[in-house]
Amino acid sequence: AGLFKNNSLIGDYSTSNLWLNSVAVAVGNRAIFAQAPSPVPLTIDPYMAGLLHNAGISIEHQCFFDEGFEQAVHDRIRNESMLWEEEQKHLGITHTVLGMEIGRHWSFPEDLLAVIAHHHDLDVENPQQELLLHVTRASELLAFELGYGYSDFCARHKPQYDESRKRLGIDDERFSIIKDRIAIEVNMLKDLGWFS
Repeated sequence: AGLFKNNSLIGDYSTSNLWLNSVAVAVGNRAIFAQAPSPVPLTIDPYMAGLLHNAGISIEHQCFFDEGFEQAVHDRIRNESMLWEEEQKHLGITHTVLGMEIGRHWSFPEDLLAVIAHHHDLDVENPQQELLLHVTRASELLAFELGYGYSDFCARHKPQYDESRKRLGIDDERFSIIKDRIAIEVNMLKDLGWFS
């Protein structure tokens, strides 16, 4: 969080809250992928996909805070919308596109780029990428329900993310067990000072 020019709190957004959410989604990805029935072999670590899925938000914060990012974050809360919708209005670009382009510049693997670019729209045809997207969205739902950091969607969008959990074949009971495991691990990291 020290890398950022401005760590002010905007509603539920801050760089610390974004970092907390990214780690919670990463931990969730590892746990959910291990529980998903008959997983497709992956070319990237699900943890890394969860950690970097919102990398574009960090770039927007650092580069475009006063040019529209701050207003987009405010309007996401006010309008109960998706952050990408407000980014498009205020910045003319979304964190998914920006993150994908930066990731491509840094030679990220295609499966990781797919998670960064499509974790809101699921617009992929590759089964590995589709699996990673559903795992990441289910983890985003867990982080949201546990209140871990900044989520770039609102409560009314939860059914979309829960659909990914269902597509993975993870029932409510197993999801609850995974949620408890994630809470234990993330709380240990909080106790170690990872997010302060």
